[in-house]
Amino acid sequence: MLKWHQKMPTGVFYKAMTISLEITQQVHPLQSSFYRRSVDATLKCMEFISLPARSALPHRILRGLTAWLTPAAPLAFGTLFAIGCASPGPPRAPSLNLPQPVSDLAASRTGDNVELRFTLPHLSTDKLPLYEPHHQRTTLQGHICRELARGRCTDVATINATLTATDHTPFTWHETLPADLTAGSPRLLRYRVEFLSPHGKSAGLSNPGFVAAGSAPAPVQGLSATGTRAGTLLQWSPSATQGDVLLQRISLAPPTAKAGKQNPDLWLNSNASANRTLDSTVTAGEPYRYTAVRRITLTLDGHSIELRSELSAPIDFTLHPVYPPAAPTGLAAAGFTPPDQGAHYAIDLIWQPVSDADSSATLAAPLAGYNVYREPLSPSGPRTRLTATPTPEPSFHDPTPDPTTRYSYSITAIDGNGNESKAATIQVEPSPQ
Repeated sequence: MLKWHQKMPTGVFYKAMTISLEITQQVHPLQSSFYRRSVDATLKCMEFISLPARSALPHRILRGLTAWLTPAAPLAFGTLFAIGCASPGPPRAPSLNLPQPVSDLAASRTGDNVELRFTLPHLSTDKLPLYEPHHQRTTLQGHICRELARGRCTDVATINATLTATDHTPFTWHETLPADLTAGSPRLLRYRVEFLSPHGKSAGLSNPGFVAAGSAPAPVQGLSATGTRAGTLLQWSPSATQGDVLLQRISLAPPTAKAGKQNPDLWLNSNASANRTLDSTVTAGEPYRYTAVRRITLTLDGHSIELRSELSAPIDFTLHPVYPPAAPTGLAAAGFTPPDQGAHYAIDLIWQPVSDADSSATLAAPLAGYNVYREPLSPSGPRTRLTATPTPEPSFHDPTPDPTTRYSYSITAIDGNGNESKAATIQVEPSPQ
């Protein structure tokens, strides 16, 4: 049994390629020219590539092997050798694994606390992934610095962030400012973040994030909530502190079934001068938590900066559709004896229609109409309802009063949920004889 134990001599290999070329010329003359160039290129490669072969490969075996191949096979064989010997090209410099600088740093201050938000770099400056696929997670090291005015950016924190192949959620970092930065007049405070390669090298600092140092506004006091047909009325104590008031609403209901998402938080603007605001976007029966914050807007070194107070004490409130319509107004009554009905005495009532335009269709049922009540006063008697069902019109004709009796009439508005308003009342004196 022959063994592979030495390199094929160039002459032997050339002889095999020549026999192959002869067969190609006989079967496919058009391919012979291309094949000859392939042979020449392959022979040049023999200076760099040595092919293992049998120690003695008889000429008749080479001819038989070549004849056994299809006419296209020698052509492909030579082509593969030519391609395989192509120049590898100039070498590339190794990557320095420098993380790309952060470009979306944002900073905010609430009370004495600062929050930074940014996206962790996932690519190097060579646009190669920073995470290691074999480990599925990589620790990215960096630091955060802080500078006042045009001074030196002093490191205040070290970051050890974990990267994954798919998680690109914003990274958040918090700091409580030292006492010297929470007192005095407002002044500009800059933050920057920088990430390092495994060798401690950096591609540069991030964009700056700005907040204001100095005293924060006074917090909101006395926050309270009241239900109405139009929504939740939020009120707070008056204050001499300048600035507007924002209210944060957080849903305390479980996540919605759709896609399992949390109900989003909401910030509400307010009428700061009136010390109240109406939240008309609530959902009836859903619990919410409210907090308030006072905000002032400053311009420091050409930058518009928000400075917010500490959050107020939270309050929880659930609005239920139990709030009645407004009471009718402008009630008037007149007793008379119709000329075409003999001696039958009657009383007509009329009032201003109740406007329910400010109510929310999701929080209150539409107005169903009005109930009319009559109560004898002299002599006294029980109070009775004269309308079996609410009357839709703002008027009523009572054909059954006693002309010798003084009456008290009451009118209420009622909605589709049975919520009844306070009553508008009027007294009607007996008819003169």
